[in-house]
Amino acid sequence: MPPSQLTTPLVQEQNLQCFASHCRFFFQSSTAICSEHQNATNDGSCQKEGHDHERSLSTSRAVLEAFDRCCNHHAYTDTTIKNTTLSDEASAAIQECGLQQLLIQSTTRDNSEILHAYTLVRDEERKRAHLLQMTKRRNYLCLLLDQMEQREHDKEKFGTNNNANFKSSISLMKSFLKKYKHNIGSHPLLMGMKSLLENQVGKQSRFFWRWTMDGAILTENCHGGEGGGDKYVEDALSTLSSFLVRVNVVAAENEDMEEGKINSSNDVVDDARTMICWEVVPSYSNGQLKKIARLIPSKRNMYGKPTGSLTSTEVKRRNVHHGVGCQILDW
Repeated sequence: MPPSQLTTPLVQEQNLQCFASHCRFFFQSSTAICSEHQNATNDGSCQKEGHDHERSLSTSRAVLEAFDRCCNHHAYTDTTIKNTTLSDEASAAIQECGLQQLLIQSTTRDNSEILHAYTLVRDEERKRAHLLQMTKRRNYLCLLLDQMEQREHDKEKFGTNNNANFKSSISLMKSFLKKYKHNIGSHPLLMGMKSLLENQVGKQSRFFWRWTMDGAILTENCHGGEGGGDKYVEDALSTLSSFLVRVNVVAAENEDMEEGKINSSNDVVDDARTMICWEVVPSYSNGQLKKIARLIPSKRNMYGKPTGSLTSTEVKRRNVHHGVGCQILDW
């Protein structure tokens, strides 16, 4: 058998570059946040929107499926390729990536070396896409946190109109539970909330308890229920901020941020974590906190473990009773 174009180093490199662009587009599109309006690109220079985006995604998916056939040694012939339901664009992409020749030869020659090269390209692009989305979601979470902090500052909620704020907390918690309590991805977050509230009204209730959690629990663990994706993040933050205050504390894990870089040519960092610290709203009494805690299902009816960690601070709480006055509580 005469050597094919596939064995030419230059052609192989061109084929792999084409394959990489389709992998990049497919994985970045597949891992994007639900309502993210920025679409993945093939080469970083052109945006795909609407129908064009869906058509390009379908083409890239066909390329990945063709590669899977190569790996599984499914025999393909020219006739089989022509009889498939692939679009002209998808067929051309498969050929440009060098996969059509691989498909035909999959049962007649050993292509293990070139298949290994394709596999490395696919795995690298999938990893990069995942890390890129982690970074995007982290940045999106930080943006929401900043917006939330500004809204709460404008409302001047702490210590003012306590009853109205408490009714809002109850309403938001009920709404959040109705939407997401049946999705086990939300259970670690709900269990973390309940643990904080139970500790806060326990024996050491005169001092604030602090709950430190990884923001990834919001962006990575729940994509079902009503809305899902970034809608879940928005709903979770709205609920949390209704009865908790975000505390600006420097995480003690900064040294870990040096780990996980892919390579010198990629700015994406593996450890895309955002640590968030919460304390209960200072104006809420133990009675109010207990009412919020009772809304959350029992831990034995949820899956997993509470997210984050709890620590007791040395800061005394001040509780507002009946909407007027403040006092230090002595238990």
